[in-house]
Amino acid sequence: MFSNVLFNKTFPFVAGCVLRNTKWCFGLVIFAGQETKLMMNSGKARFKRTHIDRLVNVLIVGVGFKSTFVASFRNAVRQIFVHVHSRSIAVRSAFPPSLCRS
Repeated sequence: MFSNVLFNKTFPFVAGCVLRNTKWCFGLVIFAGQETKLMMNSGKARFKRTHIDRLVNVLIVGVGFKSTFVASFRNAVRQIFVHVHSRSIAVRSAFPPSLCRS
């Protein structure tokens, strides 16, 4: 029913083989390279981020965009105001306040 099988250099075990129904076996590891469990699990660990960490990052970026938008809007309104009222402001600033009549 069972036969004796001799493993040698022409008949090696391949990675992942399972030896069953044997009382004993001698073995020798021939190759211990990149495919071993130790080497496959030794990669860089993924940085784990919590939900709060991601939420705070989004809020900080949102505050930055909102601040930029508000500053740009304020600058645009100021430029329009200065352009519209530039003549009256220039005339009023050229003379002392006592001579300017509004």
